[in-house]
Amino acid sequence: MNSFSSTYIDRIEKNIQELLSEIPIADQLRSIKGLGSICTAAILSGAGDLKQYAHGRQLLRKAGLNLAESMSENNVQVKHMKKQQSIFKLLGKLARIIISIVHKGETFSHEIAAPVFMQAA
Repeated sequence: MNSFSSTYIDRIEKNIQELLSEIPIADQLRSIKGLGSICTAAILSGAGDLKQYAHGRQLLRKAGLNLAESMSENNVQVKHMKKQQSIFKLLGKLARIIISIVHKGETFSHEIAAPVFMQAA
């Protein structure tokens, strides 16, 4: 990547961060480890107001992913699922967590999310 494109990307990311600072639920989403500004902006731009969804499954349907069940992160090794299936299952967990923290007005907490992971396993 040359310096022009790097500078351009940095400027875009800064603009995204400024816009996200105006959206109250953006901080809730960014509290999820690994969900940075660009991913947060992508989710919000594609899904709109996340408070309109009662459950993570609705968010997944909006994204074109209709998942039947949830599995744990060891889908590929233990349950011999295809990697794409496993990714879709993990996206289901993420969608449920996102909708839950938005409705509760909280930031992400691994301790609170742990029962969701254990329940889905």
